[in-house]
Amino acid sequence: MLMYPHFDERKLLPVLRARAISNPILARSRTGCNLMALFFVFDHLTDVEDEKVARQMADITMDALRNPDKPRPAGECALGEMARQ
Repeated sequence: MLMYPHFDERKLLPVLRARAISNPILARSRTGCNLMALFFVFDHLTDVEDEKVARQMADITMDALRNPDKPRPAGECALGEMARQ
């Protein structure tokens, strides 16, 4: 709840108890968690690269987020496929 302060815990707890995975509240929570995981991997991979390579990785990630139906090219860094899924 600290990451998503506007997320209402009173609505989430009954859903978790019922294990209603198709619930839109859990879908939003999962999307947020997946995005935070992507940010973590992006940060980890770009920490050891120079500015040019980090920019290429950012462009690949943004392209995958904007065009999730577009197949990723062979040999591209894993961020593209991770962001697409």
